[in-house]
Amino acid sequence: MNAHRPTDNPLSVAASSQALDEGRDLAAFLAAQDAATVVAARWLVRRQDGLGPEEQAELDAWLAADPVHGEALQDLEGTWGRMDEIPPDRVDSLKAALARPSVSPRTSAVCHANKPTGFLGIGRFVPQLATAALVLAVLGGGWMGWQEWQAQPVYQQHLATNRGMQQQFTLPDGSTILLDTATRADVVLYRNRRTVRLDEGQAHFSVSPDSRRPFHVHAGTTEVTVVGTRFTVRRTPSGVLDHGVGVAVEEGRVRVAQAHAAVRGEEGDVLVLGAGESATVDAAGRVALADRSVDMTEAWRLGRVSFAGATLAQAVAEFERYGDTRVVIDDPVVARLRVHGSFELRRLDAFLKALPEVLPVRLRRSGGKVEIIRAG
Repeated sequence: MNAHRPTDNPLSVAASSQALDEGRDLAAFLAAQDAATVVAARWLVRRQDGLGPEEQAELDAWLAADPVHGEALQDLEGTWGRMDEIPPDRVDSLKAALARPSVSPRTSAVCHANKPTGFLGIGRFVPQLATAALVLAVLGGGWMGWQEWQAQPVYQQHLATNRGMQQQFTLPDGSTILLDTATRADVVLYRNRRTVRLDEGQAHFSVSPDSRRPFHVHAGTTEVTVVGTRFTVRRTPSGVLDHGVGVAVEEGRVRVAQAHAAVRGEEGDVLVLGAGESATVDAAGRVALADRSVDMTEAWRLGRVSFAGATLAQAVAEFERYGDTRVVIDDPVVARLRVHGSFELRRLDAFLKALPEVLPVRLRRSGGKVEIIRAG
């Protein structure tokens, strides 16, 4: 399918900022690397532009100071060609990030120990530092080491509510998650992203804006991506959205996509939703704007449920999510009848009492159960 707004990606503005912060993260990672290798990488970069007499003398002095220095430089020279392994856009973003005047204490100490000013002084060398960082990143597992460091969670928590219960949780970044009844979710925060896996149930998210750490909600094979907004995600085996995923946006914009489309950057099976819009993802993975029968607004947060053309079977299943209804519908014709209206979730009795007044049905009570059958 075609995207609802294919060019309107809520992450486009944030992408650049995220890349810059990844560059700062890389700089922090490099600060913990071997000092001789760091300095050797800087000399290697400078040699690509050519050294003047004074700079060549400085390099010779550095090499003569310790045999380890020459070994480090030689190792780097043998891996210079591996720079091609890094995508050009990432190279540019890292250079931009590292061009900022930010130096770790250890790196600064290395610079000044070799020469307080001039080539190894950070003021003149910042542009070359970026490329040197990239050289180090592809050395001997260094790139993998940085990726592993980035992949380490800084916070993780399992969240759950029992049947009939609702509970709000606040994350370290200030975001809040309100879990509906019988909901299970796992939260993991990383240095460069925030993720929630919604295993089952329904949750409302109020996400604190953080352009360097997009917020991803995974519901089955569906991925919802935002930077900062308020929205609801639902994944339930029964009720008004049985065996599917629903997303409703209260504020801001969110991107709804199948996981494969999100990874590959495909346009198909992708929707960008604005405030007041909703989408559903069926069991086959088809993403579409929600029809009127699917209500994922704030009603449930107010202790109510709204039906706009849901089947009677779906309506009863929705009440069943919050407690044992002991309601039985054996007649498929009755089960397919359409229901409209707003009801209190904890007043099943009021819902049942209203049914014979609006639908051609009657109630038959027996053995502690309530059967809904055809009238007449």
